[in-house]
Amino acid sequence: MVVHGIVKIGDLISDNGKFLKSEKLLQSQLSPIHFFKLMGIINSIPNDWKLIIKQSQQHVCPPSNDTIQIHIESAAVDVLKATSKMLYNEFKSKKQVVPSAQNKIKRKFPDLSLAWKEIYSLPFTVTQDTKTREFQYKLLNNIVFTNEKLFRFKMIDSPLCAFCQTEDESPEHLFFHCNKMKSFWQLLFSWFSEQKVILTSLTLENVFFGVFHGAEDCHVVNHIILLAKYYIYNCKLNVIHPSLKVFIAKLKAACQIEQKIAATNNKLERHYKKWKKFLPCFS
Repeated sequence: MVVHGIVKIGDLISDNGKFLKSEKLLQSQLSPIHFFKLMGIINSIPNDWKLIIKQSQQHVCPPSNDTIQIHIESAAVDVLKATSKMLYNEFKSKKQVVPSAQNKIKRKFPDLSLAWKEIYSLPFTVTQDTKTREFQYKLLNNIVFTNEKLFRFKMIDSPLCAFCQTEDESPEHLFFHCNKMKSFWQLLFSWFSEQKVILTSLTLENVFFGVFHGAEDCHVVNHIILLAKYYIYNCKLNVIHPSLKVFIAKLKAACQIEQKIAATNNKLERHYKKWKKFLPCFS
């Protein structure tokens, strides 16, 4: 294709912004095989990127000394030295679309002052368990299927909470407002106090997003809260009431798994520092 002068994305776009309709391409007399390859390239470009390309007046600098340069982060970079990661980050930086779930959270929690980067990164800093991380991701993106949502989809006969059977089972109700859950969180909060964990309160925002300020042991507390939510949801699926005794047993198992991983990675000191206030209870 280079022989025919097809070397940059601009060679594929006509003056009115249509792909594969440029004058240079139409005059190149490419073989059907080469043309189908170009169709595959164009089809693989995300629609958002295509829009950026069409709206940009110039993405490619004029050749100089037989080299082609592209603009990345306002700097001219030799196309042969541009990595796929550099190109991906450049396109990604131009795509500023707020997730719809984030807007819903803002409406439900208008006074939320936490940074989204902190909220999204928390599961990756407090636990190595992929299932727990995945569950928190689903909760933040409003794809945890409660009875309220399943009822709207006509998959079940009632939107009522699986535990109390008195109110619709929204995520806020299931994980916090339900009387059964309030009792569970109160017992867990008391257990924290018994382990000398300093925590002034346990609010709906703490349960949903995490504890970021004013807690000396926030690292392990956030891990436990994540595990507690995952445990509550599994109790709902299995139609059993959450038990603090059972949950503590699950915490012990999680701690032991982390200990084995820490030993393998030569990070036992960090592990013991994280769990030090709970180890006597687990022994």
